[in-house]
Amino acid sequence: MPVQYYSWNDSGAPEFKYLSGGYGAYKNSIIEVLDAILVTGYGSKPGFGWTKEMTSTVPDSNRTVYKNHSAHQDDMYLIVESDGNQQQGFKMQIADVVTSPESYAGYSQIAAVTQTHGGTQRWHAIGDERTLIFVFYSGYVDTLSAGYFNRYGPVAIYVGDFEVAAGSNPKAWGLVAPNMYPGTLDNEGSYSVETHGSFNLSTTASNNANDRPVTQVPGELWSESDIHSMTQFLMADSPISYNYTEKDIATFESAVQLRSEAFLILDYQHSFRLRGVYSLFPWLNQSNSSSGRNFCQVVTVEGEDYFTIKRARNINDNINCFVKLTGEW
Repeated sequence: MPVQYYSWNDSGAPEFKYLSGGYGAYKNSIIEVLDAILVTGYGSKPGFGWTKEMTSTVPDSNRTVYKNHSAHQDDMYLIVESDGNQQQGFKMQIADVVTSPESYAGYSQIAAVTQTHGGTQRWHAIGDERTLIFVFYSGYVDTLSAGYFNRYGPVAIYVGDFEVAAGSNPKAWGLVAPNMYPGTLDNEGSYSVETHGSFNLSTTASNNANDRPVTQVPGELWSESDIHSMTQFLMADSPISYNYTEKDIATFESAVQLRSEAFLILDYQHSFRLRGVYSLFPWLNQSNSSSGRNFCQVVTVEGEDYFTIKRARNINDNINCFVKLTGEW
């Protein structure tokens, strides 16, 4: 299936916003947004081809279970709910087996993400029946200049299939996000803090996280234990001074020389390629020559469109993460 690109400003697109409730019981429209992206579609756009398996019957809960259509032996279950302690926050977790939204086994750690600045939330979704890349950020960023981009950077989450050698892993999928926490959605607590960043990308090859973004590590029985993980491009990924990046998109599009794929590395020995995620070099500065944002924009390189994502929240952090919008992944 060709990759699809959906956005908050499409005709008929649902709005990601706070709906109701006080602290501890906040509810937002993340489920309505994901229903439209993954399942039902909106306007002239069909859904990505996922299925909506079940929704919680617990009062005041909007916890919902989706399932992708994996190219691997098993499909993946994605469990999503609003964060009751954050008006603009939500939580995601993946699992091997789901009996009900409150009962599941063989799970990853939890992605708990939020934007605390409020206002209209911008969202973008890129993917297909196997994989979802979901990006959101505060609408305030559209009115600000470069000096504030470190406070309003986007959140980017990757969930779904990875590419691996054929038949090597029946559960070759995962959930990769900036903030990951142990436990289940019922006992995770209130860990959500304001989040920025893309897929937990490492700034250097030596950086890593101790989390568990997958439900199954090859050769191991399921466990809640942390493992060493890092998301890395197969090219030098050390920070580059913003003085050596391209400032304007038109110049950048004609200057690109290299394209590198992104990989999740587990325990320093297992590699999973992120579908559709690349680094284009030389990198693009986060702001243009007029101090407007270059992230969350569309660029065209050698006839293919890419969505630009700011890597982290540092004010001078450059854009080295690009998601392919055309063709198939």
